[in-house]
Amino acid sequence: AGGTSAGGGHVNICAHRGFWNCADAGHAQNSIASLGLAQEFGFWGSEFDVQMTKDCFLVVNHDGDINGKSIHDNNYEDIKDELLSNGEKLATLSQYLEQGKKSKTVMELEIKGAGSPERDSIATMLTLQALKDHKVFDPKRVEFQAFSFQVCKLLARYAPGFSCLYLEGDLSPEEIHKEGLNGIAYSKHVFMNHPEWVQDAKARGIKTDVWTINEPDDMRYFVEAGLDQIESDYPLVLREVLGELEEKAK
Repeated sequence: AGGTSAGGGHVNICAHRGFWNCADAGHAQNSIASLGLAQEFGFWGSEFDVQMTKDCFLVVNHDGDINGKSIHDNNYEDIKDELLSNGEKLATLSQYLEQGKKSKTVMELEIKGAGSPERDSIATMLTLQALKDHKVFDPKRVEFQAFSFQVCKLLARYAPGFSCLYLEGDLSPEEIHKEGLNGIAYSKHVFMNHPEWVQDAKARGIKTDVWTINEPDDMRYFVEAGLDQIESDYPLVLREVLGELEEKAK
């Protein structure tokens, strides 16, 4: 479940921010409830964001602050009781991993900047240790992504069997390959400006991902372009589009 073959081939559906568009169901992005919903609907993966507090405690939140409190400038005790929009408390990475290991849904961890290159490295290593502690240090269960090239290179070194997607930037697949990285995740504009990068990446064994694809026409375009996976705030719509394309291909 979670992906299908149509047009350009198999594509994985990843629920962006843990299926955050489920507000009608009373959930919030990066919440335990949103991860559970992605699991319930059987998507290939669910993306969420790992942040590190001032005292090096790992929590899950998309933004760098929660209710006006900066995460990496506050100790965990200062923010642990802050509530998400659905009333849940700010989730710890440990809680998220415990929920995530209950299904086959891949957990796509975006490791966010922690305030400095040194702290980014600490956040990366603590994340890897947390996966080991929770017995989900498994490339079939986890995928990484980061805007920081340094974080991506650390992950390539210490988790070499895992997919690690370098977010955004303007590096071509050739440059990514030279750095020893195995994945790229760009916004739609980057891939539309460089359509040749999709096939170039495939030829080099680099995984391709495009994120926040929320319009049906964009979904069709990137399925036909042959990307490996698509992250959407509206994964149910994406699944409908994939079904339509699959029917046409018959």
